[in-house]
Amino acid sequence: MTRDDLFNINAGIVKGLCTAIAKYCPHALVNVISNPVNSTVPIASEVFKKAGTYDERRLFGVTTLDVVRAKTFYTGKAKVGDAGISSGSINSYK
Repeated sequence: MTRDDLFNINAGIVKGLCTAIAKYCPHALVNVISNPVNSTVPIASEVFKKAGTYDERRLFGVTTLDVVRAKTFYTGKAKVGDAGISSGSINSYK
């Protein structure tokens, strides 16, 4: 399965779930963990905006996979053990 295939499947799931959340629980805290997070969180954001329920303080993208990938990339390039590398991921979805 390619990243594009994954996006197409998960985008539909996120859209459907967020549509239901906007309708039935518009004040929920929503953690999106569906990959690729950097693409699915903006979909959730747009669904909530369209429904008039968007609140940037209540929508979160949660990822560990991207942090692990970044750390692996950096350790390979720097030729050091992973104890020498600290990595994080910070995003803002507006």
